[in-house]
Amino acid sequence: MPTLTELMEEELRGFGESSARYLIRLRSSSDCREIVRGLREPGGCPAHQVEALPFINAVFLQLQSPEAFLHHPEVEGVERDETLAVIQDKATRLSPGEIRRQASFARSKPFIPWGIRHIQAPLAWKAATGQEIRIGVIDTGVDFSHPDLRDSIAGGINLIHRHLPPLDDNGHGTHISGTIAAGAGQGMSGVAPHAKLYAVKAFDHNGTSFVTDIVKGIDWCVNHGIHIINMSFGMKSYSPSLETAVRNAAKEGVVIIASSGNEGKKGIIDYPARFPNTIAVGATGRNGKIAGFTNRSTQIDIYAPGERIVSTWLNGKYQELSGTSMATSHVSGVAALMMAIKPGISLSTLLSGLQRSAMPISSTARKAGFLGEINAIRAVRAVSRKKQRSSHVRARVQASAGPAARIPISSR
Repeated sequence: MPTLTELMEEELRGFGESSARYLIRLRSSSDCREIVRGLREPGGCPAHQVEALPFINAVFLQLQSPEAFLHHPEVEGVERDETLAVIQDKATRLSPGEIRRQASFARSKPFIPWGIRHIQAPLAWKAATGQEIRIGVIDTGVDFSHPDLRDSIAGGINLIHRHLPPLDDNGHGTHISGTIAAGAGQGMSGVAPHAKLYAVKAFDHNGTSFVTDIVKGIDWCVNHGIHIINMSFGMKSYSPSLETAVRNAAKEGVVIIASSGNEGKKGIIDYPARFPNTIAVGATGRNGKIAGFTNRSTQIDIYAPGERIVSTWLNGKYQELSGTSMATSHVSGVAALMMAIKPGISLSTLLSGLQRSAMPISSTARKAGFLGEINAIRAVRAVSRKKQRSSHVRARVQASAGPAARIPISSR
């Protein structure tokens, strides 16, 4: 039987238009970095055709014949590098003046969107504002120049174009970032206004990405001491590589919060929200009931406002969007408030606090097994009363967080 390197070299020699993106997951006895090093020796393949992903011990490769690798003794599995998409429904773009005119609380400063007020986040700010908590937003990037986000953004990386900063060319990432942690001031305020945001641009201007880019984004977050990862995107098919990345991040104490999807399906939700090591989020509407567009299932861990959510947008503007993406950003903000109160909190304790403090959606929903809607002040109080700590996570947070240091825009 040919060696794994020989098989890869043969595939790369036949690289052409018929090639497709694949991930080859290796058994623990093999080292993906060594294999890629050998392939890139003088006269070897170009870097864009093959890449090591040590976080999940896999090799990204352009293949024409994936079947040749399926039964190799060094290979754990082979999967196509599938696409993912951000989850959103666009509505009317709003100017700052229009926002204030439409809001019933127009005279309040800073501007607080209805969802943030509905979950009672302002009441929690006396106890915590997300200080010293780092949140990675794996999305389309962020508008660094937006006046409501300038003080909140502390770093990031562009995984699409490594030589460029993670600037948003779609709008979705900027909208998510605003709900999570827009800075308290004269503009909009997010759920955790003093948390620090890290823009991990893994999605292009169309809002699409590949599993490989998400894996690299999770890896970057783990390596840079991120405490919470917001994943407002989804895919329908199962990816072992993505689940491995999520599981490895959870082992390092990172809390991952993900959207359930917007198809209005019953009994099923999107990946990565379906993975057991994430907090899966569904959406509620302005009426406090489960939104018609949200996927719903007993696999959903918590619900949050996701209908007609106003948040920051490109070029210093604001936009109103609906979706489980918007609900997810509310939960990421509340998780930051809870972590600020209790830096050593584990995923299980945090999720328990969210669920125990949730507000009932309806008696019918409860009987069907659907949990409640997030409530910030109750969640903060719940975790304040919880004394038990996870020593593993506490040690990681104390070592990595410090006083919310800035991580420069990264190219690796």
